[in-house]
Amino acid sequence: MGNEMAKQSPAAPNKKVISVKRNRIAAGNDGVPVVRKTGSDNTNATANTSGTQEGGAPESAPKNATSRVVSVRQEEQVSVNLPMTELMGYLQSVANNSSNLPMTRRDDPELGRIVSTLSTEEYAKKCDAFIPSDFRIIAGSFISYKKVWDLPTSEEYNPVDGVQEPGRSQGGACTNSLLKTLYDAENEPDDGDTVQYDANNLFKDDDDATVNTVVESLARHQLHGNFSFTMSTSLQMSWAQLLMKMKVEMENSGYFQVPMITSSRKLDLNQPFAIAPPDFDPSKNVKRALLIGCNYDSLEGAQIKASHDDVKSIQDYVVNIQGFSQNEDLMTVLIDDGEHLPPTYKNITNAFLRLSEVSQAGDVVFVHFSGHGCRVLDAPIDADVNSYDEAIVPCDFSTSGLLRDTLIFKTLIAPMKKGVTVTCVFDSCDTGIVVDLPYSWKATNVGKDGSAKMTINDDFSFVRFLKVIKTLYDSSTFTLLGKTVRGVLDEKSPTNVVNTRMYDEATVDASFDEGSFVTVGK
Repeated sequence: MGNEMAKQSPAAPNKKVISVKRNRIAAGNDGVPVVRKTGSDNTNATANTSGTQEGGAPESAPKNATSRVVSVRQEEQVSVNLPMTELMGYLQSVANNSSNLPMTRRDDPELGRIVSTLSTEEYAKKCDAFIPSDFRIIAGSFISYKKVWDLPTSEEYNPVDGVQEPGRSQGGACTNSLLKTLYDAENEPDDGDTVQYDANNLFKDDDDATVNTVVESLARHQLHGNFSFTMSTSLQMSWAQLLMKMKVEMENSGYFQVPMITSSRKLDLNQPFAIAPPDFDPSKNVKRALLIGCNYDSLEGAQIKASHDDVKSIQDYVVNIQGFSQNEDLMTVLIDDGEHLPPTYKNITNAFLRLSEVSQAGDVVFVHFSGHGCRVLDAPIDADVNSYDEAIVPCDFSTSGLLRDTLIFKTLIAPMKKGVTVTCVFDSCDTGIVVDLPYSWKATNVGKDGSAKMTINDDFSFVRFLKVIKTLYDSSTFTLLGKTVRGVLDEKSPTNVVNTRMYDEATVDASFDEGSFVTVGK
């Protein structure tokens, strides 16, 4: 949510130096200062890589109590409750496509570009195997980021550093610019039927709480008095137009971020922006939403003013424009306001799991997060690699730690069924796109002819997420049950251990290496 401007970092040291530097910072707290630019005064402020402000952090500033080991343990304890046939089918598909994987700078920070021998079709086939659903993520990204070795570790990260907001605090960079652009587009005339509305009476049949929320939202987005919504779809804004107009809105509002989109499929950016596909059938399928807003009132010095407003504004839009239901079975709202279920590490994780468990082919899913985010210089899933994790910050960060992109992939992305269309908006600072997917486009990458095209994402790693996928089997509900039963049988009949044997971790690893999951070990 804050708006720090990443500095230009010096040339990369070798990996040995990286390791030494990390140990020195953790032990002595004497890392090289990092120049940051805030969104409030556009002046340079200096902070060290330990995450404390100059002169020391406030006494009550939260400190992340979790380490890399604790993060690994937390993620391992999250069970994915997929039917056995579905999980085995997914693992088999990934195993069949796990050879000859591309290498990117996410696998090795010193790589300047993707290293691959795959054809376009082969790359797309692997994308379909690893991510069965049609997944799109919109977020704000800085033009450049600090080098990997300049990032804080998870122990050093402090959300106080990213708390700054621009002078116009009517919402986060993505939320505010997205809604302003979409409402402006709805109000533009085209060849279809246009209906005039009175802003004060637009939702007169709704309950008082909804009316008050909508009126506040309309005011925030400067929609007053009489205005019109165009009901025709004959002229719609494309994905590229949406992001480029969002970019203008961000610049005009004093934000330093640039809109970016990443996806599991090579999205045609010239196609009309749509949360639901044209063939969505409401008689057979449903639209589900998860809306998360963290103001962090309990984290001294890290509070944000507008995340709750972001959620209310997005809720207004998806309900009244996109046709989402507010039924609690179809829409989950997590806000740390004392009235809703709070956006804790556990509640957010459970919400991700439920979405992936209940969504069926043909359904539409929308996820929105507004709060702190970060990049940290330790990746539990890549313990031997000098890489980084992107993460969002739950409201109970001081005790639970960060919710990393690997866990989002494990609970929301990988288990989501084929045929589900998912759109996410992550409105947070310092995270990039939060979860990098195989393809991406940034609103600054426009051709001389004004063209926009998705390209292979240099920050997406098949190898990294393959390690996450390997954990799905051991963390699945039926596997845990099987291990429990096997334990009981082992106690009662130790001589029958071989006969009750299930696939262990070594077997799973071997099966992926050989490109087969089901047949290995028979």
